[in-house]
Amino acid sequence: MFHYKSIAQVVKLFAMSSPNITYISNFYSQEESIEMFTKLSKCPFKQPIIKVWGKSYRPLRKSCSYDDMGLEYEYSGHCELPLPWNRTMLKIKPDVELVPD
Repeated sequence: MFHYKSIAQVVKLFAMSSPNITYISNFYSQEESIEMFTKLSKCPFKQPIIKVWGKSYRPLRKSCSYDDMGLEYEYSGHCELPLPWNRTMLKIKPDVELVPD
């Protein structure tokens, strides 16, 4: 489970980890956000072993892959079979897709 002191801490974490993430204040209510975050934090995150230049490593971040097309994701000698979207993601997905770039 993830524990953060404030939303500002979460926003700072995302800003450091990926420049392509935009925080939109009040996109969902606080109650909805907490509920979805709690559900999504139970996704089966893992740290697969990847190979870079012949050496095996575990990435610093845990990851979890989801897809609606049944594609495989392969990188650094590791093949990831995505899971189907879960209910929480299916609720979020159309809302996010409506946000203009």
